Amino acid sequence: MTNGEFCNREVVIAQEDLSLVELARLMRDYHVGDVVIIRKEEKKTVPVGIVTDRDLVIKVIAKERSPASLSAGEIMSKNLKVVYEDHSLWETIEVMRTNAIRRVPVVNERNELIGILTADDLVEVIQEEIAALVKAVIKEQKREKGEHA
Repeated sequence: MTNGEFCNREVVIAQEDLSLVELARLMRDYHVGDVVIIRKEEKKTVPVGIVTDRDLVIKVIAKERSPASLSAGEIMSKNLKVVYEDHSLWETIEVMRTNAIRRVPVVNERNELIGILTADDLVEVIQEEIAALVKAVIKEQKREKGEHA
């Protein structure tokens, strides 16, 4: 199971100069808790940061800073962790766990943004796999009971 198979390819993006008011509107309009901040480099869309709804609360509202006077680039998480589309979901879980993050952009071999994975996405995938495993165990138990009857 690779990141590319399971990532959400509909990523809400913005450039660094977007105002926080506009960024918050994007989050509202698309019903998301994050916006990936990108730069255009040689016709590539490269992720350079991320702003979450939590960032808006902690870095702006709680500090009584004016959202209208700030840009996405000023509050984005700059030490952005990314994962590659051909890497496994297990590697992504390790990146998230190690870095205490809940969202991670997915890039291709050219570091172009292709999607995003969230902790919720991963829980859903794992839940489906566990459900399938439980069904297999139940089926095996029923088969064994039939053999011993």
